[in-house]
Amino acid sequence: MSPLSLYVAIALIASALGGAGAWKVQGWRYEAKDKARIEAQIELSKNDRKVAQTASEGFEHDRNKANIKYRTIIQEVDRVVERPAYSQLCLDDDGLRLLRSAIRSTGDPGQPESPVPGP
Repeated sequence: MSPLSLYVAIALIASALGGAGAWKVQGWRYEAKDKARIEAQIELSKNDRKVAQTASEGFEHDRNKANIKYRTIIQEVDRVVERPAYSQLCLDDDGLRLLRSAIRSTGDPGQPESPVPGP
């Protein structure tokens, strides 16, 4: 084998090894970028879960504050039913006055009227 062909063979082997090394380094760089992207995505996902958890807790707190509470009002009903006007008539004097006022009202039915006057 001539010295020139030996140098060519060594150059080819060196360039092949250099190309393989460069290929490997590029793979490492790509994997490092991909790993950084995945870690950033995981961090964003964690932040989204924290925001969702905070919003859920706030919603549950507000929902508990706005919970419907039923109250039975018996005293007023007993007092109204025991009035002597209901033994023979359907409406007492106050009820008739309110009914007549509602009949005479010619305003827009979608608009509220003035508040009901006191006794």
